[in-house]
Amino acid sequence: FASDPKPKAKGYERIAMVEFKRSLGDLADLPTDELPHRQMIRYARQILAGKAEHFRTHRPIQVTSDVRFYFYSVCEVSDRLLKRLTTEETFMPSPTGDGAFSVQNSGTYYFEYISLPKLLEDAQARNSAFFKRLGLEV
Repeated sequence: FASDPKPKAKGYERIAMVEFKRSLGDLADLPTDELPHRQMIRYARQILAGKAEHFRTHRPIQVTSDVRFYFYSVCEVSDRLLKRLTTEETFMPSPTGDGAFSVQNSGTYYFEYISLPKLLEDAQARNSAFFKRLGLEV
């Protein structure tokens, strides 16, 4: 996902990547290079190198020199995965303790691991007033 570049901009300023992993799998057992945030770094490097194409135009994805990447991995967030991320990687536990986040590459990369139940819970809390107004209380 990316916001459309401003007419005079030389490319995208912000890009968000969301990776959904199969539920009930423990990512703590994956090789380091296969962890979701490592995969997303590879995607970002392809974009920065001009080797990633826009899916509609098939042209290289253009980014500004100060582009920011926001990476979200929606997955099973086990205690083992959290421990691995906070001890072997540069992640901090989320304030609620059921996810983790990290800022890397001088602020160019923001990562967040979040569980699907937490994502749904947050969306429901954020939109509860809207749902109530529409008569769609859940």
